[in-house]
Amino acid sequence: MGTCFSYGNKLLQKEITKLNSVKNITLIGSGTMGIGIGIDILNKTEFNVVFIDVSDKSLKRAQNDIKAYFSGMVSGGRILTGHLDNYLKRVKYTKDFKVLKDADIIWEVATERLDIKKSIFGNIEKYADQDKLIFVFSNTSSHTTGELAVLFNDRFLKDKFLTGHGYFPFHSNRLFDVMKGKYASEETFIAGVAFAEQILEKKVIALRNDHHGYIADPVFQAMGAIVSWDIKTGQDIVELPQVFGFLTANPFLVLDRTGHMPYTESANHLGKALPANDRLKSLYNQDTKHYPVWIEDLEKSGRIGIYNEAKEGFFKWDGAVNREKPIKVYDPETKQYVDIKEPDYNEFWSISEANALDRREATIKSIKGLIQIALSDDKGGKTFRRYVIPIMLYALDLIQDNYGTVADINVSTKVGLRFKYGLCEIIDGFLNYFGIDGFISLVKKAAIENPDRMELFDTDGKAGPRKGILNLLYTMKKKGWTNLLGYGRIYATPVSQRNFKTDSMDIYYNDLRYIFPTKKDRVASIIFDNPLRGNVWNKYTIDQLDHAIGISVKMYEKGQLGAILFTASGTGMRMLGA
Repeated sequence: MGTCFSYGNKLLQKEITKLNSVKNITLIGSGTMGIGIGIDILNKTEFNVVFIDVSDKSLKRAQNDIKAYFSGMVSGGRILTGHLDNYLKRVKYTKDFKVLKDADIIWEVATERLDIKKSIFGNIEKYADQDKLIFVFSNTSSHTTGELAVLFNDRFLKDKFLTGHGYFPFHSNRLFDVMKGKYASEETFIAGVAFAEQILEKKVIALRNDHHGYIADPVFQAMGAIVSWDIKTGQDIVELPQVFGFLTANPFLVLDRTGHMPYTESANHLGKALPANDRLKSLYNQDTKHYPVWIEDLEKSGRIGIYNEAKEGFFKWDGAVNREKPIKVYDPETKQYVDIKEPDYNEFWSISEANALDRREATIKSIKGLIQIALSDDKGGKTFRRYVIPIMLYALDLIQDNYGTVADINVSTKVGLRFKYGLCEIIDGFLNYFGIDGFISLVKKAAIENPDRMELFDTDGKAGPRKGILNLLYTMKKKGWTNLLGYGRIYATPVSQRNFKTDSMDIYYNDLRYIFPTKKDRVASIIFDNPLRGNVWNKYTIDQLDHAIGISVKMYEKGQLGAILFTASGTGMRMLGA
């Protein structure tokens, strides 16, 4: 529990020694995300956790929520009654920043506001013991590491600073982002990635280059933003995002559970800070606003989701804690909550038919169903083309601009945003059905349908933020590539990703980790790496294991491999279904 290994990697060895000596982690901020992080650390390690917050109310809520969580573990039979105190006594709650002197790792998880972060970072500079501090994480949904590192005056702390970002609910969501930026040392970056991957047991997106919001956050942010400007009535909040419900969930339902503030603060920042060539920049700059007036009205009235006293946000909620359900929807016209009505399937018949198709074929949210929607000329098809296609193109931009790999984007959407299929799998499905030229024609049709947003659909480099840049689709066409991902022999699930720098296909496993052998030990490690699901044995794992064994056999035949170590991450190393 809470132990790291170097797997023969000399670069890792020194940092692993430090991580294995960690005793104290300090979390600055005791809101929803901070509480989730605290629970996760207490579950997976023997570390002591200290919460710092300026609000007594927030600290009390954190204390109550953490006690309720572990008491629930007792009543559910997951921990023994006698062990409850072992968890609770390892947590302290304080307003005093002086406790930073004892921290091996400091994790700021308070706000998106730069003025508040600067004040917090000043306290870190004042009180942290630099001799024992391994690194500082800052949780952010929109800022880059470079933007935040300069808030430190101390060069040492810039060297130790990373952005580290998890997803709601933190303790039950596998995705975690670590971003290096230009100031952090290589040692700090290695330590941050190893901590997230081995101690927190997360699926890590390790980004060397700064990008606003990593990968998943800009995609999710865009899912809300691209719809928000079209919303006029409460029923619009229900009907227009249906296409995203077909991918994962209505973003406004999710935002009510996570709180609106990260979304609005991120929209403010993205509107100002996104680079000129970002396809989605216009979504945060309309009518001199970074998000619509109706969302601003909600925020001003304190209707920010289920955690306000009235449980009001985009929806009005009712029910026991953590079991709330939406009972009404906010109507921007009247500024009141109105009844939630069933979507009008006379207008959205393609979505109804796609759902029926999935039921007949015993699937859920299939790519085949998405293609059927995209081909339709009803309101379902038009909203798909208006809202989803720009985000598919944005994913290709991220690969082209070297912000993330194909795997980074697929993992971020599948694991973090809980898409049924990762975004690159969906793009591949469309390319397999339409071909590259056919898909480009679908994009051009969407551009004609949406003259108010033509810049979001440019593939030819002729207009908007991507002017002068041919889309990645044309590179794929020139090289004769038809897929972003490679698929397994048995169940045709993803096992490799296209590397656009080397023209090769690299390993991409969601449920395994493969550690290549060193020349010295000639031992490969295959790690079953989905502990949240009990390292479940399923079709994805079978394809990945088959692919990993194939790679191992080739190395064995070349004399590069002598043995394979099989193991699993997570407490107890369960293997469900094996």
